[in-house]
Amino acid sequence: MVLRFRWGQISLEVSEEGEGFRAPYATFVADEYYFLDVGPKDVVIDAGAYVGDFTVKAAARAKLVVAVEPNPRSVELLRRNVRGLGNVIIVEAALGEEPGIAGLEGSGILAHVEPGRGDHVKVVALDDLMEELGVEPTLLKMDIEGADP
Repeated sequence: MVLRFRWGQISLEVSEEGEGFRAPYATFVADEYYFLDVGPKDVVIDAGAYVGDFTVKAAARAKLVVAVEPNPRSVELLRRNVRGLGNVIIVEAALGEEPGIAGLEGSGILAHVEPGRGDHVKVVALDDLMEELGVEPTLLKMDIEGADP
């Protein structure tokens, strides 16, 4: 089931799985990222983009937002939520030290990378991705589960 979240002019679709409303609430109501000053020259990397709550907020002001998300269900909603935004690139992958394949365990906001378990997802190194896209990020927002040592 998909739930719709509206905040002013912004409308997001979130999954009912896990804690679907938690991320949009944190981004728009609690204003968790209030201290980030995104401007028209900024290239933003949203690692762990989930359904695009921060992506959409940053895209309203940034030159470019690269949304990185490995969960196929979240990416489906992310694509819907950024439809029509010409300054967003979606990368369906997890970030890691080395490129390859990893396991993705769980669903929704609770999904996390778990070596050797879960669904297989592509892993890209951040430096390789930036080189491939030809961009130099000015802001890196990371909210990724299972990537810590």
